[in-house]
Amino acid sequence: MTPYDFVMEEVTLAILRVADALMANEPFAIARESTDARRVYRDIRELYPKLQLQATERDSLLGQMSLLRSQLNQCEAFLQRPVVDAG
Repeated sequence: MTPYDFVMEEVTLAILRVADALMANEPFAIARESTDARRVYRDIRELYPKLQLQATERDSLLGQMSLLRSQLNQCEAFLQRPVVDAG
């Protein structure tokens, strides 16, 4: 597995887990997955300058990182919304 394959797998799995949590509309799952995804995002950002990526690999990784960042923003907005009491 190349470094590119490794980081893309990490980012893709984080994206999928966050998407599942958001679709389930479950606050606990969203909080858990966004915490894990934030760690992945931070780790990949720190690792990025050390990766020897081709232009297409770099563009692909940056696109996925952008999608993950967007999902993290969605999670944050979801978790900050007021709780509505149905009773």
